[in-house]
Amino acid sequence: MVPEDTGKVPLQFWESDLGVSTGLDGRKLLLLLLVIIGQMAYLTADEIRYAGEVANLPVGANIAAMGNTGVSLPLKATSSYWNPAAASMLSDTEISVEYANLFLGLAHHGVVAFHLPIQNSMAVSAIWIPYYSGLITAWDSLSGTYLERLHNPDLRSDGSADGYFYNANNILVLSLARLFSISLPRAVGAALPRTADIGAGVSFRGLWQTTHIDEKVRLGMNATLDLGLVARVGLDYDFGNREVSRHLTLGLSWRNVVPSHVVWTHSDDGSGQREYREPVHTVQMYGLSYTDLTGLAGADWTVSASIHREYETSYHMGLEGEFWDAVSFRVGVCDRVPTLGAGIRYRNYYLDYAFRFDRLDVSAVRVNLGLKL
Repeated sequence: MVPEDTGKVPLQFWESDLGVSTGLDGRKLLLLLLVIIGQMAYLTADEIRYAGEVANLPVGANIAAMGNTGVSLPLKATSSYWNPAAASMLSDTEISVEYANLFLGLAHHGVVAFHLPIQNSMAVSAIWIPYYSGLITAWDSLSGTYLERLHNPDLRSDGSADGYFYNANNILVLSLARLFSISLPRAVGAALPRTADIGAGVSFRGLWQTTHIDEKVRLGMNATLDLGLVARVGLDYDFGNREVSRHLTLGLSWRNVVPSHVVWTHSDDGSGQREYREPVHTVQMYGLSYTDLTGLAGADWTVSASIHREYETSYHMGLEGEFWDAVSFRVGVCDRVPTLGAGIRYRNYYLDYAFRFDRLDVSAVRVNLGLKL
């Protein structure tokens, strides 16, 4: 009996051609293809997760070093990527740039972030995230139907390289947020509780990706919305420094709340259509962080934890200690992946670095440079 032909083209195996000896085998490269980098094959599976996965890469070296717990860390301009409401908690005009070299050179991406407070307790932010996959060797794959391959040896795979392809991905996130302050009742002479600040925000997220295969360019586009809430409750007040010295922050973020697809043009899905649609799934993030500014053990401390829900539930934790109001050390766990980092702050300038033991390979370079005005 002849096995039934499914009409599907098997996923290809890819090999890095970046001039770096990575020691990666085919299984790891397939994982890279499906889960992290978001490469395009020939767009023939029932549900292909490529372009959408690039939108889940970390942004912000400080947050990447703290296990991707950014949903409850409204700290810098890049925080709006994790939670649209984060912009409401930032009082300074800020601009930052970031570069990340992923998986020992397999891929590269950058970040340009801008934050601007405006009137009526409102703020806006803009984040541009370019991503480049690097050259990827495409190995030949089975073409035609099973019967066609059975009778025509030229259609069978012989393990030969079939050229190169690469992806260029861009994400644009525009956020608008507003802060609402609430005075909580407290007993005379007591400092607990102090204040409650609640921020709400919405982000427009646009994505466009070009995949260059065999001198052909395939374009994928998507537009959707993100919603976010962040609440900060003061637990204690330092009358000497006139600031809240301990507080809790709760963050909630829903990414891709509008049902949508990445629409690929000039990409035949096997049905004769010139357009393929890749589903985009909602991502839910819930987090809690505690900040202690009392100088415990000579440092200001932030402990954070979050839960992310998409295809499955993942757990994230992070810790930051800032010494002398200038030097920070960070450590975290991102769904069982260890993360490390450090930062330095001088006047209005800051520099952050992150090192991640990602499953595919280590990501040793992620640097963020920023200026607050």
